[in-house]
Amino acid sequence: MAEIENLFVTRVYRAETDGIAPADVARACRAIAGDDKAGRAWSKSKSYKGYTSYGSLTDLPDRGPEFGDLKRVLDRHVTAFAEATSFDLGRRRLKLDNIWIN
Repeated sequence: MAEIENLFVTRVYRAETDGIAPADVARACRAIAGDDKAGRAWSKSKSYKGYTSYGSLTDLPDRGPEFGDLKRVLDRHVTAFAEATSFDLGRRRLKLDNIWIN
């Protein structure tokens, strides 16, 4: 008897960002990039043709309301996805612990 199985199934969650304006986030990113000497130095030393906050800023949700709002929206969506996919967290909660600007 033949069998059909699902292998390598990718579930994709798509949702609106609940009022987060991409232009506001982009403006906040550009403002931070202008002030982040460590991030610019890291980008230059790695021959990265742009800017990244990698390793230099770990507190973006605290730096501006745009990032704090984005974190709250992402937290809600991650929780919804985990529940919808029956992801077993036990008593733990998923936690966004870092956001980078690239």
